[in-house]
Amino acid sequence: MNPNKLTIDNAPAILHTRQDAELTITASVPVTASTTTAGDKVLNTLPVLGISEEAQVVIKAGAASAALTLTVKGAQNPGDEFTALATYTTTAGEAYEMRSRIPLDWPQYLKLEVTTGESALDAAVTAKLQIQV
Repeated sequence: MNPNKLTIDNAPAILHTRQDAELTITASVPVTASTTTAGDKVLNTLPVLGISEEAQVVIKAGAASAALTLTVKGAQNPGDEFTALATYTTTAGEAYEMRSRIPLDWPQYLKLEVTTGESALDAAVTAKLQIQV
């Protein structure tokens, strides 16, 4: 190991996979076209960010017959207006997963919205936003 390097060559990435239902937002996307579905709750990130600065945000969506737009929205207080923080687009026919550390500029409260395109889906799909520690 080179003491001047911060990484070890060929070392596996550390995946934080501990899951908690309180740190999971689920959105059940219906078959309808041109609709926006909100997640089932607002997520408070303060408890987890106070514990682990390595916490990761994971966004998943099942394979849909058409592309979906997944939008993470945030607010500093639960009663404030939520604004878009990040938007991800899936590929038709493929499951989607994005994993990264929680950006430091994201506010304390998060929501998930899923928007379908002009074509109706062949089947309902579930999307999730999770904080894993």
